[in-house]
Amino acid sequence: MRERVVRRALVLTAAITIVAASAASADTLHTGDSLAGPTAMDLGVFAPGETRVLNVRFVLVCAGSNHLNPGQQAFLAPSIATVPPGGAASAANVTIGPPPTGWPVDGAECNGVAPFVSVVPDAVTLTAPLVDGQDLLYQVAWTRTYSAGDTSGINGGPFTFASFTLDVVSNTPPQLILPSDVTQEGDATGGAIAGYAFGATDAEDDPDPVAACSPAPGDLVPLGTTHVSCSVTDSGGMTATGGFDLTVVDTTAPTFSNVPAGLRLSSADPAGATLAYDLPTAADVVDPNPTVGCVPLPGATAPVGDSEVVCTATDASGNATEARFPVHVSVVTATWESPVGGNPPWLVGNHGRTVPVKVALFVDGIALTSGAVDLVAGPCGGAALLSAPMTWMQDAPRWFAHLDTALLPGPGCYTVTASVDGGGGPAFTLDLRGSVQASAPGRARRS
Repeated sequence: MRERVVRRALVLTAAITIVAASAASADTLHTGDSLAGPTAMDLGVFAPGETRVLNVRFVLVCAGSNHLNPGQQAFLAPSIATVPPGGAASAANVTIGPPPTGWPVDGAECNGVAPFVSVVPDAVTLTAPLVDGQDLLYQVAWTRTYSAGDTSGINGGPFTFASFTLDVVSNTPPQLILPSDVTQEGDATGGAIAGYAFGATDAEDDPDPVAACSPAPGDLVPLGTTHVSCSVTDSGGMTATGGFDLTVVDTTAPTFSNVPAGLRLSSADPAGATLAYDLPTAADVVDPNPTVGCVPLPGATAPVGDSEVVCTATDASGNATEARFPVHVSVVTATWESPVGGNPPWLVGNHGRTVPVKVALFVDGIALTSGAVDLVAGPCGGAALLSAPMTWMQDAPRWFAHLDTALLPGPGCYTVTASVDGGGGPAFTLDLRGSVQASAPGRARRS
């Protein structure tokens, strides 16, 4: 596993050997890990020229029958430092003791007394060389003396040594891991939600540093080409930058809804019937308002027989889709019976009179004997004002309805239509004159 390079002084607690000579009959002064001989504490990776300040944990372990006397102290004065070329080391004066209450006196056994621990802040300062290197050895020595009293309480001679090893590794810039230029299909209104993978790696950092890009994955990116800018900084403060182009395209056509299944129209006009339908609606992933157009449009005349309406939805990117539905126009003819007559058919009557209307209907030349037929009346050239269902009379055989002219506004010209299945149909002209009281008795007369 790579170690992280840190370009600042660190304060560490090192487990350092205080090397002692023989004489196992006396107390031993060492650090927690009790490293012995030439073995050195591995401090890991340093940056070139990096300085670290180490705390040292000294441990006085009771042994044998000769002990550091109550009130007595051991003084360690820095004496010798061995360092690799270009490195530096220094040490502080250290005082150990006096031992705690309950420490055995000379001649007494230890009987499981706990070690005495003394942590000395900032005891050792190490500076790495400016060039890379592996297993660089540092050795620090102290000259040991004691306060007044018996000096036989601690094993060893006049010197105490501590050894360290470290590696010097130059910090290199991190590396961005970026895709090549990316093309993405639009998947949101106005563009696409950016979706791409990226990362970074670093020779010294573990875990690798975290890169950042803008626009980031999850951001809305508009149609067209957008440059994505990325950067990453490692723990040593070195930065790498890069980027790529993200192009959002829209190649998906809109989708239709509410398309009529088909129209069946009827008309007394051999030229055809007027189209009446609602334009379909369309939706698009990217364009919120695709355009919809149909040919022929509502209000146009559909020819007699079979035809079709073709609708096209187009989005802002020019993608288009079609929808079609069939149209069938039937010609409806009529044979009007008295009191309606003439060619074209007409009737003159008095306002307020109820007129019996009888008619034989033919769709594409075939007699119509079923379905929905309504008698619809309105001003000539105007909208319908009233509608009454017509009844099929099997014995006649005719369609029949009563037209109550009292429901019309007054004298004037009216168009009365036999509407088949809600569409057009044959019609006659109704000329309403004065009221019933002003008319001669009998049936409606023709002028």
